[in-house]
Amino acid sequence: MSNCTDGTLSFDFQSIGNLVLLFILMLGCGMAISLAEFKSVFKQPRGIIVAMFGQFVFLPLMGFAMARAFRLNPIQSVGLVVMTSAPGGSTSNIFCLVSSKNRPNAPPFRDE
Repeated sequence: MSNCTDGTLSFDFQSIGNLVLLFILMLGCGMAISLAEFKSVFKQPRGIIVAMFGQFVFLPLMGFAMARAFRLNPIQSVGLVVMTSAPGGSTSNIFCLVSSKNRPNAPPFRDE
């Protein structure tokens, strides 16, 4: 994506194109949800709390445990913990949008 070996940061056209396409895709997913649907998710915050705990506490701890169990070097260990900390919900939102499922309830995993 970038080349910073000489202290400068440069992007190639493919990287910029990928970022623009991702932005358009996420904007389209967000525009498909009405404000009322978005507000309804916060009426029962239990799902959001569970999802945030899992994403930002449980998964990084599992990444750390795997790094220790497999005796990874420090660079690989940091990479694994960062990868397990990075939210990956945008893919599930795309699948919900394409399959016409209940998008407002998809990110926090609410049960009805």
